[in-house]
Amino acid sequence: FKSYDELWKWSNEHIGVFWETILQYFEVDYDGSYEQIVAGEEMPDISWFEGILLNYAEHIFARAQAIHPALLVQQEGGPLEEMSWEELRGQVGALAAWMRRQGISQGDRVVAYLPNVAEAVIAFLATNSLGAVWSSCSPDFGRDSVVERFEQITPKLLFTVTHYQYAGKRHDRADVISEVISHLGSLRQVVVLDDGVVNCSVTTSRWDETLQS
Repeated sequence: FKSYDELWKWSNEHIGVFWETILQYFEVDYDGSYEQIVAGEEMPDISWFEGILLNYAEHIFARAQAIHPALLVQQEGGPLEEMSWEELRGQVGALAAWMRRQGISQGDRVVAYLPNVAEAVIAFLATNSLGAVWSSCSPDFGRDSVVERFEQITPKLLFTVTHYQYAGKRHDRADVISEVISHLGSLRQVVVLDDGVVNCSVTTSRWDETLQS
């Protein structure tokens, strides 16, 4: 192609060939086989690569390089810290094993009420590795917004904090998350990342417990 516009035009006129090229160029690993690339005419009634399965978390770790950190983490007012690929893999594996023991499996929904912290990445990758579905909200969301997002997907497991810090001020969310949980009748387990207390009738675990069990 002589220009980006030519490439764009071709990709729209030959959608199936374009996406098969992407699959091959980026060496996407998958299980199974497909007979056609795309079936259907308009979204959302379109299916892609029917017959194959792939996993995002698997691809993330397959491309890990020990010479680079997996995550750079910095809390407000704290130092910049690094998490190695080995450490990330270990925590994701431990959490996924714990989730599997709680009955979380492919297709189940897992939700999070978390700030942008390393634990959110770990929980997402563990969820994805099991083939479960992930959805999250920032803890500055109000009760109604969180309930509206989570209630419609009937989650089994919730990761949450009871407070977060922003602009040097602590914001307590224990009451909000307790109310959210009361509206989610499908919940079977809640994992709390900090030392706060969540008043609810659902089984509650601490983050550290899930990595050690």
